[in-house]
Amino acid sequence: MPWLPTTAIEPADQLAALADDLGHLPLALSQAATYLIDTGVHCSAYRDLLSDRSRPLASLFRLG
Repeated sequence: MPWLPTTAIEPADQLAALADDLGHLPLALSQAATYLIDTGVHCSAYRDLLSDRSRPLASLFRLG
């Protein structure tokens, strides 16, 4: 069916590393899995996005 996302086979070591990155938190793992499935992004690319912490959360909000 064309509307279904394609399924990629991810290396087990990348999936294990992602689980470690997310602290094995069930909600975080569920959200990451949904993102990977919906977007077709590979696990390694997602981990790169996750590790980019050059913009702290506080910079997203205006204070004062």
